[in-house]
Amino acid sequence: MNLQFPDPLCSVHRHCVSQSLPILTRSADIRKATKADPLQITNDNDNNVHPEDWKMLPKCIEFIERVARGQELGGDGNHWLLYCSINIPHPAFQTNATWLSYVNDNKVAVPKVLPREIMHPADSYMSISKSVWRNFTDDEILKVRKTYLAMCAETDYMLGEVIAALDRAGLRNDTVIIFLSDHGEMNMEHRQVWKNSMKEASARVPLVVSGPGMRSGAVVTELTSLLDVLPTLVTLGGGRVEDFGPLSGVSLLPLLLPQGPAEKERMFFAERTVDAEYHSNMGNVSAASLCPQIMEDRLLITCLHLS
Repeated sequence: MNLQFPDPLCSVHRHCVSQSLPILTRSADIRKATKADPLQITNDNDNNVHPEDWKMLPKCIEFIERVARGQELGGDGNHWLLYCSINIPHPAFQTNATWLSYVNDNKVAVPKVLPREIMHPADSYMSISKSVWRNFTDDEILKVRKTYLAMCAETDYMLGEVIAALDRAGLRNDTVIIFLSDHGEMNMEHRQVWKNSMKEASARVPLVVSGPGMRSGAVVTELTSLLDVLPTLVTLGGGRVEDFGPLSGVSLLPLLLPQGPAEKERMFFAERTVDAEYHSNMGNVSAASLCPQIMEDRLLITCLHLS
């Protein structure tokens, strides 16, 4: 077989070939595991957990300290932006007793799953690809789920350290904090782990915003998207979205202010449709999601998934 390397990096990294094979063959519906069994990537007794994130955390704190000294400011000498990227919570699932102690065992349930014989072909393909096709015991499922939740607790602690640094630097009261993730985690739901799915556990992510002059303790039920983050940052910085060219998202600032959106904006968010696409090497088809929002006596969110 004559192998081609369209990516120049693949010509020097042999693993590119093996990683590309599932992508090249997925349309043929060749069903085989491409990931390790979830139990093989779960360790709840790791005393040196996530060293890369614990190296990143002090760098974020040091940046805040430099801002407080008048360094790291933008061209106007006033604005600054810190992107503090933490890898967890993310497979592999690794934790220890310290973080497991934050998990309330009584609230961690074993998810219900469909019998394998009636699963949608796209879901069964992905389950096989992710090595979650076998029947796991409740204890095995709970071990994976609790370990992931313990990683969430560790992430929460790290966020708290960043906020504490803002407090010490006297910057908390004029800083906007946005907590978000690029994807969720199936966490043994629907016989899956990882992401790669339009299921809620994978596609629904946290988007928490805190800042001066904003609503406090409010839950926004309108549909939003990660594409909205950049336009929101632009308006928060006093800029105009249109000056940055056509952007796919919209500013969420009207939803964040205490007075709420004006009537025109309220109608826009009430009638908004959010669409998404996903193309994964662990799926035998691509997926599209079209989610309209309907306001009646209560908020209804209906999503049409196309595979």
